[in-house]
Amino acid sequence: MPKRELDLFEGSLARARDMMGLASSLSNTTSGAMDLSDVYRAAFVQGVSAFDTFVHEEIRVRILDIFASRSPMPKALQKFKVSLASAQVAALGSGLGWLEIEIREQHSLLSFQKPDKVADAVRLISDVQLWKSLADHLGQGPLGGDSGDQILKRRLTLIADRRNTIVHQSDLDPTPPGDEPYPMTRATVEDALVFLDQIARGIQAVT
Repeated sequence: MPKRELDLFEGSLARARDMMGLASSLSNTTSGAMDLSDVYRAAFVQGVSAFDTFVHEEIRVRILDIFASRSPMPKALQKFKVSLASAQVAALGSGLGWLEIEIREQHSLLSFQKPDKVADAVRLISDVQLWKSLADHLGQGPLGGDSGDQILKRRLTLIADRRNTIVHQSDLDPTPPGDEPYPMTRATVEDALVFLDQIARGIQAVT
């Protein structure tokens, strides 16, 4: 399992936690008079960005490892399409640079934040049923009629949706008059960061 990708992810999460520390410092020095919700929003977005980047990097490195080691390819990777230009370069036997370029180009416009998109990416490196495997690994059992994997997927969906609301809609509540942002608390950010960390580590563990 690529340790560097997890280390980079943890470093990015640390930046989000540093923002939380900044918010605490500001809160202490301003006697709570300052609205720190936008600092929390920035930390939240940073956490989701860190997870997205982790999935991109993990998948890229693992695909290259599969090719380099000539390991059996997962079913989805067997169908991974490359350009004729890259195929020509590959035929010349000049290493795996061509494949890395293909992966980066094909994934450059994709975001790996929603559960289905994350699962699609992971299929390129493993045939496991990602969310069921993660539920077993994390000990997430059924609750309220929902299976463990459904619970995990719903939590990630809510996090990704909130990130999109912040980035694309200024986190505004559309309820009339529609000019007030949704509340954002420290607890919301901390919960999201912990969950994203668990999912990232879980992906490495089950694949």
